[in-house]
Amino acid sequence: MKILTIIGSPRKKGNSYQAAKKLETEMKNKGNYDFEYIFLKDTHLEICKGCFNCISKGGDLCPLKDDRDMIEEKMQEADGLVMVSPVYVMQVTSLMKNFIDRLAYRCHRPVYHGKKAIVLSTTGGMGLDKTLKYMKDITEVWGYDVEDECGLTTPPFPYSEKLKKKIRIKY
Repeated sequence: MKILTIIGSPRKKGNSYQAAKKLETEMKNKGNYDFEYIFLKDTHLEICKGCFNCISKGGDLCPLKDDRDMIEEKMQEADGLVMVSPVYVMQVTSLMKNFIDRLAYRCHRPVYHGKKAIVLSTTGGMGLDKTLKYMKDITEVWGYDVEDECGLTTPPFPYSEKLKKKIRIKY
């Protein structure tokens, strides 16, 4: 089963990435999963202009030409999705928010029915519940069946070995 993991953190080796890798390990222990990672910080996604073309006329008429179509193609090819974002000021990061905004038309034209998703977030303090709910709501509107939410409160610095042992993923 192919799983696409989209990470909205501006840091590649931070807590959110470490949590995603731990989730990957846990899932691979339970079945045959192949993971692919997209780091939004490494993609070229323009900022949505709010022109409404994608919603009124179709996503292919978006005037912005960037990596959105490539990411959506990978989402179509994958059997499941893991959406990952740390909490930034009580919400997803700007990278993740921009990605979600660029797929706004999928809220009106969902295509991911029958695909499974997991939402994962980390925080150094607060905002975890709101962030997980937002990511869950969005992925469900896109058509995914959200199987689980994973939220971790972590120190705002890289994981310690003690903390790594505490992470448990619910299935």
